[in-house]
Amino acid sequence: MKEQNWCEGKDVKARRAKVFKKAKWLLSISANCIVVGTMSIIAWILLDVFHIDVLTLTGEVDSGLPAWQLPWEFNRNITTAETYDGPFELAQEFGLGLVMIPLVSILQHLAIAKNYAGNKKMAASQEMIALGVCQFVGSFTGSPAVTASFGRSAVNNLSGVRTPLGGIITGSIIILTIAFLCPFMAYIPTAALSAVIVNSMIFTIELSTPIKLWRERKVELVPYSLACIIGLLVSVEMGLIVGTLVHITLLVYTTASPEIKFQETSSHLVVSFHSDLYFPAKDFIVREVNQKLQGTETLKVLVFDMSLVKNVDYSAALGLSGVLKSHENKSGSTVICCKDNSVIDVLRSVHDEKITLHAVNTIDQAVMETKC
Repeated sequence: MKEQNWCEGKDVKARRAKVFKKAKWLLSISANCIVVGTMSIIAWILLDVFHIDVLTLTGEVDSGLPAWQLPWEFNRNITTAETYDGPFELAQEFGLGLVMIPLVSILQHLAIAKNYAGNKKMAASQEMIALGVCQFVGSFTGSPAVTASFGRSAVNNLSGVRTPLGGIITGSIIILTIAFLCPFMAYIPTAALSAVIVNSMIFTIELSTPIKLWRERKVELVPYSLACIIGLLVSVEMGLIVGTLVHITLLVYTTASPEIKFQETSSHLVVSFHSDLYFPAKDFIVREVNQKLQGTETLKVLVFDMSLVKNVDYSAALGLSGVLKSHENKSGSTVICCKDNSVIDVLRSVHDEKITLHAVNTIDQAVMETKC
């Protein structure tokens, strides 16, 4: 509504235009509050005036702020009044949840932050520090696990929140509401709250994403679809966990099968690597290179073109070193083409000290120095 030119007149700088524009802006950002307030009044009239109980309400909410005390002294189950002697006893009862709750909290928080950051830079470490401080302070007031929420974030975004100051204002309103307005919250219809969340969330759905994935990266539709379906049918947290685990599996599979290109001449076999090399790729690299060497009719100079490799871990370097030594034991020559000193240092650390590791900067230099 605030984007439409209604009742403002032709002169946008006139007082009338400014008043109407500001009024529309206030109504737009207050839309959620107006919906909840209006429906609460209707619910009160139906229930207390006409005694018609047809709406599902939030019900009574205990008012007042919690007292500050040690986390293990809070009674989580009022019927049994359980208490704990110390933090280790409480941690033991959590079991696996002690790891899963923070993991889900971080995943959900970062996913929402990245969604609204768009193409702008997001400081993940800063977000995790803020989340950790909130968890620590909240534990002294009996707070549940703190994390971001797609619903709350969507409502904030639709209400015009653009800076972290919105969180301070929202937090202050919540504290005041808990302290003074809890009795009035009993009349809020759950349908009204659901409508506000659905109306806010629907604008975050990008229907073009699955179409783009189908055209360009069909394999990425697997984690996308699983996260979406499980998030709808089970829970958002479980959807995030499953989607993340499946995506990690695909990433490991891709890492385990790096792109390798072979260029063979009469005297040289050039093996080009086009990505960084890590442990999952060790067996794949050794198998592919050895198969290619066995298929050559004559003993050739083996050249590893690692000009595009920026990182290589110990296991991958050990596999490469084994291939080089095996070829040299057959009286073959080997040379590595790499400009990154850190990659060369890793290869030298695992290579046999008795055998010199021949490293050059360019392919042309490698061919010239090993030309028969």
